[in-house]
Amino acid sequence: MVGGWEEAACLPLEDALDLATTYLKTETVNALRHAQQCWYSALPLYANGGTPPKPPEMPDDEDD
Repeated sequence: MVGGWEEAACLPLEDALDLATTYLKTETVNALRHAQQCWYSALPLYANGGTPPKPPEMPDDEDD
């Protein structure tokens, strides 16, 4: 994040909330991508049997 959270704290409330929301959404997508990579890399463990867990999914966004 350019400027950091200290600079964001000096912004007007609406701008700071927009910035925080954008950051949260970006980090949620990054976390999902990482979880999917881990899930796909674990699939060969199930090649000889067993049922893999469900793949990671994006959480429902209740605020939209």
